[in-house]
Amino acid sequence: MAQASINTFINAMRKEFASWISKLNALNDHSLQRRYLYAAALFVTLMVTIAITGQQIIKDASDRHLQGMHHSTMVSDQLRDLLLRTSDLETAIQRFIITPNPKTSSAVKRSSDRLGSTLGIVQDSSWVKEHSQFSSSIKRLGEQATRLRTDIDRLIEMRRDIEEWFPAMRLMIGTMQPISVEFTSAAGLALEEAYEEMDDPKQQEIYRAFSAIRHGWLQLISEYRLYIANRFGVFVGNVNAGIEIRTKNITLYLEKISRLLNKLDAFKQRGQLQFVGEVSLDEMKELAHHWQATYIEVAKIINSEYWRMDLVILRHNIEPLLTNLRTDLLGLQQKLEIGIKSEAKNLSINASRLSMWLWIFCLAGILATIVGHYLFRRSVLIPLASMSTALRDEASDKNGTTIPKTNVSEIQDMVSAFDTMREQVHMRQQRLEIILDNAAEGIITIDKHGTIETFNNAAEHLFGYRHQDVIGKNISTLTKTPIRNQRDLITLYDKNDGINILDRELEMEARRQDGTLFVVSVKVSETIIQGNKLFTAIVADISERKSMIENLRRMAERDGLTGLYNREYFQTELQRVVERCRDNHSPGVSLLYVDLDNFKYVNDTQGHAAGDKLLIEVSGLLKNRARKGDLVARFGGDEFIVLLYDTNPTLAFSVAESFRKLLADYVYGQGAERVDVGCSIGVTNISKGTTSADDALSQADLACHLAKRNGRNQVYQFNPADQSKMNDMTLDMGWSLRIKDAIERNRFTLMYQPIVSNKDGKVHSYEVLLRMLNDNNDIIMPSGFLPSAERFGLAEDIDRWVITHTIEAFINSHHLLPGLRLAINLSAKTLTDFSVCELIHQQLKENQIDPARLTFEITETVAIADMSVARSFLAILKELGCRTALDDFGSGFTSFAYLRELPVDELKIDGRYIKNIINNTVDQAMVKAMNEVAHTLNMVTIAEFVEDEACLNLLQKMGIDYSQGYHLAQPDTMEGCIAAAHRQNEQKKIMVSG
Repeated sequence: MAQASINTFINAMRKEFASWISKLNALNDHSLQRRYLYAAALFVTLMVTIAITGQQIIKDASDRHLQGMHHSTMVSDQLRDLLLRTSDLETAIQRFIITPNPKTSSAVKRSSDRLGSTLGIVQDSSWVKEHSQFSSSIKRLGEQATRLRTDIDRLIEMRRDIEEWFPAMRLMIGTMQPISVEFTSAAGLALEEAYEEMDDPKQQEIYRAFSAIRHGWLQLISEYRLYIANRFGVFVGNVNAGIEIRTKNITLYLEKISRLLNKLDAFKQRGQLQFVGEVSLDEMKELAHHWQATYIEVAKIINSEYWRMDLVILRHNIEPLLTNLRTDLLGLQQKLEIGIKSEAKNLSINASRLSMWLWIFCLAGILATIVGHYLFRRSVLIPLASMSTALRDEASDKNGTTIPKTNVSEIQDMVSAFDTMREQVHMRQQRLEIILDNAAEGIITIDKHGTIETFNNAAEHLFGYRHQDVIGKNISTLTKTPIRNQRDLITLYDKNDGINILDRELEMEARRQDGTLFVVSVKVSETIIQGNKLFTAIVADISERKSMIENLRRMAERDGLTGLYNREYFQTELQRVVERCRDNHSPGVSLLYVDLDNFKYVNDTQGHAAGDKLLIEVSGLLKNRARKGDLVARFGGDEFIVLLYDTNPTLAFSVAESFRKLLADYVYGQGAERVDVGCSIGVTNISKGTTSADDALSQADLACHLAKRNGRNQVYQFNPADQSKMNDMTLDMGWSLRIKDAIERNRFTLMYQPIVSNKDGKVHSYEVLLRMLNDNNDIIMPSGFLPSAERFGLAEDIDRWVITHTIEAFINSHHLLPGLRLAINLSAKTLTDFSVCELIHQQLKENQIDPARLTFEITETVAIADMSVARSFLAILKELGCRTALDDFGSGFTSFAYLRELPVDELKIDGRYIKNIINNTVDQAMVKAMNEVAHTLNMVTIAEFVEDEACLNLLQKMGIDYSQGYHLAQPDTMEGCIAAAHRQNEQKKIMVSG
């Protein structure tokens, strides 16, 4: 069989040889291919003879060992597959431990099944059964895999039961959580009982004690939750350090709670606790003791090895089994490799026999090479050497190099191709130079020593150099930082750390020919040409872009009007200062809270433009007076903040006093009017004891508030004793809660005061007045709650309540009072919310009310505050068909100037001009002027605060259209107004009949 194969191969080689002979006859005698084929034919003949002899020797040995090698290789692959299955199973278990869900648990089971099935295949292998040493080892692996599957199933089941997974969880959920809820509930009941007896000073102290213990308990529970979160690895960092900190904090809070319980127990011993307080105290003591005992038990479990049972199974069962599996599999592989080496040894004997023939092959090859080299050198190498010289000359730009002629046709073809290539290279070079010269960015080529090799037109324009002036010079000519070598070239350093600039776009400072520096973006790439490194830098001027970014950053940090730092920047800086002071990394810092005393007067009387001008001038004064290192910021409106660094309380007070004197001496003037601005300044010192930025700011704000309360134009320095004065300020917060409750529970009531015609004495309309009811249904006047409502942004909610209930009252009463008209006052905040107009429109439409029956009033000061908003809001009301009125007219100094700009139907003259009008001729003249202007603008006039008959008669003579005041009628309920109207009608009927 083997002889037949050899004969077939010889016949094939004869045919191939004959084919080569025919090709040789067809080729040119001087062809390189013909000469090569002659040498190749001789060499191939020699190779074939050697190959046939060696092939027969190797074939006999290969047939004997092929089958054994095949079986051992197959088993080796199966063992490798088992190792992979083991690794896959371990990976699946790790993923399940990290993310326990049905998907990962199914993956673990699949990996375990695949491992078992693969072991079964190996066990059933015929080769393994024939080799007993392998058979027993594979059987032991199967037993280990079975135990591993049992432990894995147990692990999966455990992860489904959280209380079995985390043994401490049963105590935390079943015991500690109910205790916490009961403790908080008991404290809350005691607080409610103490709150009801707050008039008693002792009960106030008891209330504070119960409040403190509930607060301490909530802090304890928060720390305990952080303790559990630390143990479960929620936070990044040192887990043990976090647990130690939380344990100390829990101990401190437990001690605090114990002290507070003892304090309350003292009240109990003195008989000062009420019934619920005593019961709650006893329950809280027992609950606190029980919680602490359970906490100690939980801490023991959590700090032990068995706090997570899945890790115990993984560590003590699964991981050892996986390790044994890998070890046994690797041992089997080593045994198998020894067997394979034995087979290889047998093959080496045959290889020795083959080596003799290989030596013969080598000698023949050497002889053939010597002969071939001689022929090749004479026919090819010498002509190609001339060709190489011509190529080098072309590469060195030495034009006109002549290539010698040769009789080898292939060399002639190469010469022709070379000429074509040289022409193409010249054309491409020209195109490249055109592209470089017309590129928008500067393109510079540099060698590894930093020497400039190319410099395009854009680079000339960018740096101000001509290319002939910089080519051959070091790149340092163009940079701010000297570049001495290749390391400096490919690595530029910023102020902090080194950054490799290859293939990165970085920013750096460059230098023009005139020495000016400018910012450029640079992207450097590396190329290797003829073994030499070259760097190509693409350079673009980004000075304008950097300038724009700087302007945007400045806009984000600065106040748009004054140019000072804005509120956001100040709060960030204040937070940083407080943290540094708290860490003892900063000397003393003081905070000044500056509030202008008369800004509102200027803004209201002279307009917003004047107010803005005032703020700009004050900002300049503050900035010029402050030190260069201090921070001056506009906090909002007419409030400024100054941070004084490296100071002390005495110096800070002195600096604040200098600011106060500066603004006290400053007189704002526009036109003929001059206004003393003045300011009130609150000072606080930021130290290690300052808890937060908000704490520091609230202290300065409180100090400023106290300065204003003491008479304005003063400096007040905060001290810890002032904290008690916060109680007065918190009254406003109490009012805000009462106002919200009154809105929700309809604890407001409406009163109505008639507006009477001066011509016939008939009621023209009723002004709607708001009152608040306390818990005893006593009346609270607007002066008691409206200021707080405005400060806490509740005025708009009150207006919505008034609008809705006024319309409801109109619906219920208009059939009893024919021609009923109601006038509603609106706050400043409501004018900025145009959804209120939508509410009015919706109420009018749903209840089919004539809009002209409703008049909406705004005060003159509200209109002045934002003229455009007031004008737009009133215009919308007019479009709905409602009437509009301007209240308290004449309170400003520029009243007549803007009156014609507002779309109002009624003008209500400020009561200050009406009270003393009988004896004050100036007031009489002012009222006459207001009346004439209003009538000229087709407005009716209403006089407020009409308190006597003489005043009413005078107003009638002046031509005032309507009057309102206690002389005519006091505010009353709608029922009272209806009854009064009926009495008036009855009296008229009696007079007519009489």
